[in-house]
Amino acid sequence: MFGTVRDEVDDVADDLVEKLGSDQDGVMHYRVSGKMTLYDFERYFKTNLREFDRSDMVTLTGYMLDENPNASAGSEMQVGPFHFKALHYKDAYISDFEVTKEPEAKVEPDVKK
Repeated sequence: MFGTVRDEVDDVADDLVEKLGSDQDGVMHYRVSGKMTLYDFERYFKTNLREFDRSDMVTLTGYMLDENPNASAGSEMQVGPFHFKALHYKDAYISDFEVTKEPEAKVEPDVKK
């Protein structure tokens, strides 16, 4: 077999997720399309969000507008460890979000003396 083996998640990432870079705290920022399905979001970020499981919405934009019907550009929402900020809002649609994930708490090993 020759060439690069790609997972279908790669195709989702190429079209709907863009890494913007890390901030001064080392937290990666992403631009994520509002068209991304909740399922694909969970697969890309290797997570399972109860909030998404309880929703009848299919896309990130659908979920965000269902949770906050008054959302507009700049609106922010926390879903599990993910922080979403609506970047562009036009004609009752959020086209993309800036997404960050809270770093997981570091657990220090318990050293016994």
